[in-house]
Amino acid sequence: MWKTKQKAFLQSNGSTTIKIIDRFQLKRISPHGLRHTVATLLSQSGIPIKQIQMQLGD
Repeated sequence: MWKTKQKAFLQSNGSTTIKIIDRFQLKRISPHGLRHTVATLLSQSGIPIKQIQMQLGD
């Protein structure tokens, strides 16, 4: 496992993540795009913005 700024990845090059995405035929999305998706889904679920900000970090 590789860690940077308290974020963990299975491999530094993301190859395991890409294998999972390809296996399940998911749309490839950048980490930044995924962050926005998570924030949007949490907000639409009624989670307060401040709580979302704390959970996602800087």
